Amino acid sequence: MSLATAITDIAALAPKSAGHLIRPQDWNTLIAALGEFGVTLTAHDADVADLKTRVTALEGSLAAVSAQVTALDSRLDALEAQVEPLLGQYLVTLSCSKQNFAMGEQCELTARVTNLTGQPLPAPLPWVDFVAAWGRLRAKAGFVSRAGASDNSLSVQVNAQGIAQVLVRAEHTEGFSEDEELQISAVLDMLVPAQTFTVAQAIMAAPTPTDTRAKAAYQVINAQYQRADSIALRSFADTYHARTPEWSLQPLKPSFTTRWRDHRATVLAFAKPDADPTTADGARGTASIQLNFRDWLGPWAFDFVSPTPEVVGPYLQALPPMFELADPLLGFKDFFETEYAKTGLLGKKQLIGAMEVAMGRVNPGPDPRVRGAKDQILIGLGAQAASELYGATGGAPKALDAQVRQSQHTGAVAQRVDEVDGKVGQTQGLVESVNVLEGRMQAAERVGQNIQSGLTRIDDNVRAINPLSEDSLRGNIERIGAEIASIRARVGG
Repeated sequence: MSLATAITDIAALAPKSAGHLIRPQDWNTLIAALGEFGVTLTAHDADVADLKTRVTALEGSLAAVSAQVTALDSRLDALEAQVEPLLGQYLVTLSCSKQNFAMGEQCELTARVTNLTGQPLPAPLPWVDFVAAWGRLRAKAGFVSRAGASDNSLSVQVNAQGIAQVLVRAEHTEGFSEDEELQISAVLDMLVPAQTFTVAQAIMAAPTPTDTRAKAAYQVINAQYQRADSIALRSFADTYHARTPEWSLQPLKPSFTTRWRDHRATVLAFAKPDADPTTADGARGTASIQLNFRDWLGPWAFDFVSPTPEVVGPYLQALPPMFELADPLLGFKDFFETEYAKTGLLGKKQLIGAMEVAMGRVNPGPDPRVRGAKDQILIGLGAQAASELYGATGGAPKALDAQVRQSQHTGAVAQRVDEVDGKVGQTQGLVESVNVLEGRMQAAERVGQNIQSGLTRIDDNVRAINPLSEDSLRGNIERIGAEIASIRARVGG
């Protein structure tokens, strides 16, 4: 019998009315139930004794635990005092929609600043200092910001959601406006003709700068660069040329034009409570991210300035008629300056290279003066090409202008020399005539002196005549006749 059965049996025996007798089986049931109660109570006594022992031990353990808890409370108080400054730290994360960009595209970089539990921070809202090891930074519209020197650093205040956003661009774009960069991005978003990908996608997908996809993208960029109203793209490419002069120097390795040059830009973010430089606030949270910008401008520029047949062809038609002009140098100078003013720095390099090739193929004819004009034009183009190395020239082509002016001056001097040479020839003829005349005059002078001597002797003979003496008269007259004959012979009479 179990205790539960005993309880049930006893419950069944009651209630009894007065005068009812207890049946034997009821009595036996009662006795059996009471026996079960007794056994159970005996077992409970043993259990209670055991529990008392365990409770006593537990009370001792609880006392020890209580002492440890008291000690822990003291240590927690001390730890909270130490941790409290750390609780003011921030969690900072940086993210961008993608990692790889073509130069001219912009990365919209997002910094998120929260407390240690991931919740936005209350006002006053913190600031984030962005620093780019490569690339230029601009705050996205709608954010309070403070620009840093050269656009390599920027401070932006987070909004109520704990977000601060900046735009990361190519290194050489300092000074470009947001509108200009949007125009450049629009060119990179143009579809390549007969293809389903954009210019930027073609550049990023091409394994090398000489891949057909890259070449197809170059053609779109070429056409946009040559447009008169494509000021933003032209300025973007020309500024790269001017600020990155090493692209135009002889490359040290062939891979310079056969392998993409990627710039890995590391951007650091430092979160702090405010932007007041007079308060001593350290960074409460930091983060960094790396972005990749593909440099397509260098390979494209090499391709663009190359004197291809398509570029040289029009000048092969335009240049020969200039050598039929009275002044070929002046005619070429006017034509070149007109073409030179139509394009940018890289376009000028393309123009000079194409004209050098075209001029080298022009046959100016047999006239030495005209052939000399061609040589002077080639020298002027070479001088102008050297001055265009770093894109430093502006306005008129000064080197070529100086060469043409010098050549014109030299030609004028040569003409004057020819004139002087002719006059010298004439003078030499006059000198010879004068010399002949002088000789004749000297001969005439000698003849005159002889005649004078003869006349003097005639006069002496006339005076020596004695009219009374026939011999004197005859002798002197003969001598006088001989002198007259001698004088006639000298004067050719």
